[in-house]
Amino acid sequence: MNEIYSVLIKIPNKISFVIYTSVSETLLTKDMPDELLKEEVIQQVYKDEKGKEHILELRRIAWWDTVSGRAYEFITNNFVLQAAMMAAIYKYRFQIELFFEKLQQNFQLEYFVGATKMQLRYRYEVSL
Repeated sequence: MNEIYSVLIKIPNKISFVIYTSVSETLLTKDMPDELLKEEVIQQVYKDEKGKEHILELRRIAWWDTVSGRAYEFITNNFVLQAAMMAAIYKYRFQIELFFEKLQQNFQLEYFVGATKMQLRYRYEVSL
C-alpha cells in the first residue's frame, strides 16, 4: 500500500508543503554505503497552467553525513546516478552556494554579468 507523506520545503522568501506518495523503496544491502538511510521512488501530483493533473515521478534519498552528524534528504529526477554520487553533488552544490553568498555579502555584488569563468573572475576583481 502506498503511503502519503508531506515534506516542508524552504525556498528563499517562501516556505511550502509538498505532498507526495511513496511508490517503492529500495532494499538496503551490505554493498551499499552505510550513510544511505533510505532510497525510494515517490510520486507527486501537480496541475499545469490549464488545470490538468500530471504525475511526477521522483527519487528520494535520505543520507547521513558523518562529518556534520546530520541527516539530509535529497529529491531528484535522476534515477541513473548512485545515491553516494547524488549526496556528493548536493554537498558541493551547497558549498558553492555558500561561497557565492559570502561574495555577495562582502563585496555587495548585486548580480553577476555573464556566466563564463572569465566574466565571473572579472566581476569579482572589479568588486575588490
